[in-house]
Amino acid sequence: MNLKLPFGILDEELIHISKVDKGLSCNCTCPSCGHPLVAKKGEKTMHHFAHYRGGECATALETALHLAAKKILSKEKKIVIPAVILKFDSYAEHVVLAGEQTIEFDQVIEERKTEDIVPDIIAIKGESKLLIEIKVTHEVDERKLKKIKRLGLSTIEIDLSKGDRELTEDLLRELIVGNVENKEWLYNAHANRIKERFFSTATRRSIVKRGMARHVDYCPQGVRIWRGKSYANVFDDCLHCPYAYRIGDDWSYVFCGGQFMIDTYDKLKEHFRQLILDIQD
Repeated sequence: MNLKLPFGILDEELIHISKVDKGLSCNCTCPSCGHPLVAKKGEKTMHHFAHYRGGECATALETALHLAAKKILSKEKKIVIPAVILKFDSYAEHVVLAGEQTIEFDQVIEERKTEDIVPDIIAIKGESKLLIEIKVTHEVDERKLKKIKRLGLSTIEIDLSKGDRELTEDLLRELIVGNVENKEWLYNAHANRIKERFFSTATRRSIVKRGMARHVDYCPQGVRIWRGKSYANVFDDCLHCPYAYRIGDDWSYVFCGGQFMIDTYDKLKEHFRQLILDIQD
């Protein structure tokens, strides 16, 4: 990554390199360690801050961009989020639950402990929370991701690690607020609930090994018949079947939704709507 430090602290406020004088006269300090900064604003080099008479601070860029993201989101009070897509634990087609959209919020909080994790940013709308992780030099590790999932908190990651040119304020605002190409869902609570509903309509069917082949007996789609009994070949039929929601890592089972043939969100909603009507009747 060629991205250099674009922000410093002046009078206890985060300020962009474009708004200060060059050299030591910028009177800025490092957002992370507090060391004096030099504003390097030559004609041929990317404008950036550097530490004065000392080694570069390892956390300066990450701290600065976290602060800048909070400042931008606090001002804009909105963000465009990526589409919400349910991905099954198989090769079945993904299910689009919602397209990319702009959400507005009431408040932005930076690095406040929530339960037993410290997210980079918390965006709050009413009673709802969206965690926002800013990726600069480190991505969310598996330990933190497991905690996020256990707490059921929807979380997106904004990737700023691929910067290879001068990071202007307008560009940073677009990357954080408007752009979706550099954003991804680390966890979406709604998608997880819908996934559980899909699984609730499925039947766990054992995979039987016969010679070199692996079969699932009593395939509800009847893709193959042997002596009057339906079955499916796991590799030829199940892998890309839209109703194979999960294939076990040990190849011992398939979660099969072929009985109700639900492969879209609309079909799932109609199934549960009809189930409620049947119960009421």
